[in-house]
Amino acid sequence: MGADPKVVGLVYVAAFAPDVGQALGDLGKEFPPAPGGAELRPDPNGFLTMTTKGVMENFAPDLPLAERKLVAATQGATNGAVFGAKVANAAWKSKPTWYVVAGNDRMIQPDLERKFAKAMNAKTTTVGSSHVPMLSHPGEVAKVIIEAAKTASAN
Repeated sequence: MGADPKVVGLVYVAAFAPDVGQALGDLGKEFPPAPGGAELRPDPNGFLTMTTKGVMENFAPDLPLAERKLVAATQGATNGAVFGAKVANAAWKSKPTWYVVAGNDRMIQPDLERKFAKAMNAKTTTVGSSHVPMLSHPGEVAKVIIEAAKTASAN
C-alpha cells in the first residue's frame, strides 16, 4: 500500500504497519494479546466478523451507544487470510509518515502502535481513544491528515 508514485505521504490511524516480509499475524507477539481479538468469529469461508459484544466493549467502546450499534450492524467481514500474507513493499520506508496512536485501543495494543510509529520514524500523535479515533475524535485525526497533506505535498 502507498507505493504508487502519486502517494506523497502516509497517515496510519490505529493501524498495523508491517515491514517487508512480515505478516500481520506475526506482529506484536512480545505484547499481551489485545482483548478484542478474542471476539473475532470466523465463518466457513475464512472471513472474520467481530461479535456485537466485541464492538461494544473493545472495538468502539468510546462511541455513543447508538453509534456502537450502527458499527456492529454495518461492519464488513475481514478476510482471515490477510493475517498470514507477507508484505512485499513497505511504503513507509520511503515516504513521510504520520501515525495516530489510539491510546485506549483494545484491538491493537497501543504499545505496538507506538513501536510501529517509532520504526517508521513517523510524526506521532496520541489520542485517548478506542480503535476508531476517526469516529470518536474526528477533529484530531483530521488535523493530522491535513498537516500530512500540507507537509508532504510541499516536498
